This record gives sequence, C-alpha cells and structure tokens, in this order.
Amino acid sequence: MKTLLLIASIVTMPFVAKSHDYFFSFVEMEYNAVTQRVEMTLTLTTHDFERALEEKGSEIDNIASLNQDEINVIQKYINKHFIITSGSEKSQLTFMGNEVSLDGTSNWYFESEPIDFQEEISVKYDLLMNVFPEQQNKVTLYYKGKAFTATFTPIDKTKQIYIEN
Repeated sequence: MKTLLLIASIVTMPFVAKSHDYFFSFVEMEYNAVTQRVEMTLTLTTHDFERALEEKGSEIDNIASLNQDEINVIQKYINKHFIITSGSEKSQLTFMGNEVSLDGTSNWYFESEPIDFQEEISVKYDLLMNVFPEQQNKVTLYYKGKAFTATFTPIDKTKQIYIEN
C-alpha cells in the first residue's frame, strides 16, 4: 500500500506543482524627476506569462535568455497591457532586462520615455486578465518619498492615482 501511495504521489506531483490558486502580478514604479522617466519592476508568475504569450502566438524558447525578436514581442505585449497616462501623454515602455527566479516568478525591468508627471495619472493594468479571469494586479508608485497604491481586477482595469504634494 505504501508503494502504491508513493507511485501515485510521484505521478501526480508535476500536475500539483504547476497549478496555483491565485493569479497575481505587481508593479513597483518610481518617477525619476531628473530624467522624467518612470522606472518600473514587474513581478509575475513566469509560466502564467509564458502561457499568455503563447496564446498570442508568441512562444519564447528560453525566457531567461531572450533574443531581440522575443524582447520586441514582450515589449509590445507589456505596452498593450500596462499604460501610464499623464495629462495627454501616454507612456511607452522600453525593456531593460529580466530575472527568472527558482521560485517560479520573474522580474521584468522597464523604463518609460520621458513623460511629464501631473497631479493625476491614469494607469491601465490588465496584464494576463485576458488569459486568467481571476487575475489581480497591484501597482505601487513611489514619488517624492511617498507611496501610492492601486489594485486592478478584470472589472476595474484602469485607475486614477492622485499625487498629493
């Protein structure tokens, strides 16, 4: 009986290890007043991101070592699903690098083109929501020593962040 349980555990382990009960990503970003750019780190579950890219028809061979075509695909995908608007200016994000962790998450680093920060910015953050209906996302903006946080769900994909001076 113990042998049967051991075999069953080994066979089902890959299925259990790949599943999780939550779908969550978060961004930490800071506005650099000197360069007038937003510098951000996006953290998400690596295999969820790979699946979202695959569903768009873009398979990445090795997410830890990207070629320029793969970087372009990722940059385009992120710019479609994470948009910062300040006044009438929309951000355009440039890929700066990434790190893949052994815990199944990855960090993605982006920088915006110069953007004039106003007292109110709009953030659209619907990353992975088209693939995972339970997806939730969170942004923390650091600006002039203060932190501003917003959460995003499939029914609330865009938020206004009011910067108090």
